Amino acid sequence: MRSRPLYPIFLNLNGRDCLVVGGGSVAERKVLGLLASGARVSVIAPEACPRLKRLGRARRIRLVRRRYAVSDLRGQGLVIAATDDPATNARVTRDARAKGILVNVADAPALCDFYLPATLRRGDLQIAVSTKGRSPALAKRIRMELEGRYGPEYAALLNQAARLRPPAITRLPAGRRAGAFMAITGPRVIRLLRAGRKIEARRLMAEIVRRAAERPGKRS
Repeated sequence: MRSRPLYPIFLNLNGRDCLVVGGGSVAERKVLGLLASGARVSVIAPEACPRLKRLGRARRIRLVRRRYAVSDLRGQGLVIAATDDPATNARVTRDARAKGILVNVADAPALCDFYLPATLRRGDLQIAVSTKGRSPALAKRIRMELEGRYGPEYAALLNQAARLRPPAITRLPAGRRAGAFMAITGPRVIRLLRAGRKIEARRLMAEIVRRAAERPGKRS
């Protein structure tokens, strides 16, 4: 069967129940990523690494020290298997799919419904790189290259662009919005932000919107 492209998606897991099966360093990384997204995380494992134990004691996660059982899937919105036992990982996938729950298995692409990309974060801006689980090292290398291209100034750019968007939609004719939004995120603004000249950047962005709104022409 021909390989199909992945459907790229960012999930809002805030307040959602997610399960991690496994208690080692790989499971720890998965747990930390879920917690950063606001998920409510349960961890099932006979043994747990020190950090997971601390998170359990602090009630940041629900840590259950025993082997996985299919009943652990009840109420879960997403499941990650990260044990060192291939049979257990395969069982988690089989059980999760039977219940219609999306599942990821560390280092086993064939058992995955989704893949965890290498991600560059700049505030609310996220750039994700996926190789469909075939080469995490390549995804990481590309992410590292992107770090030099997209610096912290992009977080400031996003924040200001988001603040300008609602009033710009109100003020601008529909036919002018796309051009104005491209201009306020363009190289002139980025250069100012990169130089630490945030006030000048904000003024330039506001001026771009003002000029677009005042330009003669029929409103749509």
